[in-house]
Amino acid sequence: MLLCRSSLSLVAFVLSEFHAGFDDKGPQLYQVDPSGSYFSWKASAMGKNVSNAKTFLEKRYTDDIDDAVHTSILTLKEG
Repeated sequence: MLLCRSSLSLVAFVLSEFHAGFDDKGPQLYQVDPSGSYFSWKASAMGKNVSNAKTFLEKRYTDDIDDAVHTSILTLKEG
């Protein structure tokens, strides 16, 4: 069973998407670009202040799923 959630971001008429889901391998996060290219991430960000958010995630990210919500909220506050 795959549970899925999507998020969209629109920047200068370019659409990029995050697709998040959970399967038997655990949580999965993919980013799809307008060209159709897709990338798998452990954690990522897009939009305004993306560089600050990604830098924060690189320092703070752990594989602990219980810490994921807390890390997400801190990342939003940082940006």
